[in-house]
Amino acid sequence: MSEIARHEAASTAVATSSDSGIEGLEDFEASDLVMPRLRIVGKDAEFEDNLTGERHGKITVILLGLVKQRILWAPEVEDGDGPLCRSLDFHNGLPFVKEFPWKESGFDRRAAEDAAADAEHPSLACNSCALKEWGTNPKGSTPWCSEQHTYPLMLNAGEDNWMPAILTLQRSGIKASKAYTSGFARARQPLYTAVTEISLRAEKRGSVDYATPIFQKKAATEEVDYPEYAQNYRQIREFLQSQRSTEEPTEPRKGDGGATPTEAPSYAADDEPPF
Repeated sequence: MSEIARHEAASTAVATSSDSGIEGLEDFEASDLVMPRLRIVGKDAEFEDNLTGERHGKITVILLGLVKQRILWAPEVEDGDGPLCRSLDFHNGLPFVKEFPWKESGFDRRAAEDAAADAEHPSLACNSCALKEWGTNPKGSTPWCSEQHTYPLMLNAGEDNWMPAILTLQRSGIKASKAYTSGFARARQPLYTAVTEISLRAEKRGSVDYATPIFQKKAATEEVDYPEYAQNYRQIREFLQSQRSTEEPTEPRKGDGGATPTEAPSYAADDEPPF
């Protein structure tokens, strides 16, 4: 196994607290752990771990695979706002019924609700939605519905310590993501055949600060580890594409007649608004 890619055989199952001897957390098991997500802090051009708050200017990872998704935000987003629609599998959108822009999408709300087993959770075919087309965004010429590239990955936390995490890229990050993954697709090689370094380049558009990712292939991983990486990818992909709801109670969303997010399509609790 190459030096940079070496990790313990059990690294994909995060060690329990009792294994590490943390007093008071002996009963906390691996199944209780929440997989960290890495968000990009655009103005600082840094990655931030949503669980620990730790920040890094660049990260060394093994990308397990790519999960394509979609997300739709309101033209103006305030803190605490959720998306108007979310596609976990890139093909079927789960709209927040009362706020979704039905007219602009080309869908008939009543027909969608009538066709759904649960009128609060209709499913819309992304291929038939106008909001994925260029020029539909109220704030510009771009598509209103944004493509997302979500990467299940193993994050190098120092020496031989690798931990599972999730990184989602959208908007300015999609071009770089497509360019990097295209090389693997042309070579017919999985992403996990290489160790990847991802850094960030600070950008500015008007008054908006953001950062674009830069992918670099650093080293080859060992073939003996491929089955483990593939299994981890399939398990995380299944989780990412499973409909789920936030577990913490929240205040009703503005303009929804008092409905809480648990009465709407299930969105991940850590959806990041654009820029």
